[in-house]
Amino acid sequence: MVSGADSAVREKKSAGLSQGSKQRIARWVAVLIVLGLWQLSGLVLKPIFISTPTNVFTSFFRLIGDGRLPKAFLQSLLEMLGGIIIAAIVGVGVGLLMGRIRIIERAFEPLVAFGNATPSIALLPVMEVWFGIGTKARVAFIMVICT
Repeated sequence: MVSGADSAVREKKSAGLSQGSKQRIARWVAVLIVLGLWQLSGLVLKPIFISTPTNVFTSFFRLIGDGRLPKAFLQSLLEMLGGIIIAAIVGVGVGLLMGRIRIIERAFEPLVAFGNATPSIALLPVMEVWFGIGTKARVAFIMVICT
């Protein structure tokens, strides 16, 4: 049997917001405050330094509407997939050869050690000289990052 005190506590809990709801509301309020401050900063700062959220959203939907953003996204996705596929083929192939044939392991070990020790971003200037700045360069750089 439920006592009167227990039912009063249950009614009080059900009448208020749960902890999860309070956290979601707090997150949304924080996001709205940041967006509001960002928008207000556009009144003070010149547009060359910072864009407002309204300008960003307007440009975003304009780029989607005229097809430039989906086209650029698809091109980037294809370049990324190309780089990952080439890296997988080269990486698995070289890894299998290094694991099975000792002389290939000895031949490629310095290159593998160099690749592990060198940050991929440090190779970007060299790769720009080798490949230029086109699609071939982006695919090659993604391949280097993935291997």
